[in-house]
Amino acid sequence: MADPVGEPYRVACPSPILAQLRAWGTVAINRGEGAEFLDALKFINHKLITDPANWGDPLYPLRKAGLMMYRGLHRPLQVQYAVDAARRLVY
Repeated sequence: MADPVGEPYRVACPSPILAQLRAWGTVAINRGEGAEFLDALKFINHKLITDPANWGDPLYPLRKAGLMMYRGLHRPLQVQYAVDAARRLVY
């Protein structure tokens, strides 16, 4: 179910995570699995932008920070992320 507000979430991804994704992308390309890896990244990014709270499995709240932790899977990648619903932000 899509978020009724409709405004997309912003995704904040730290530079070390982006560097790791690039490195894994290089490995995937060298293995002949680059297209599958890129498709997974696109799918995950789409879900994080459009409906992060309904895509992944809820793990636990970070009450003081006002966040909820989730885990999502789209082969070959699994991600853990936090959602700040009030600010429409995903970490």
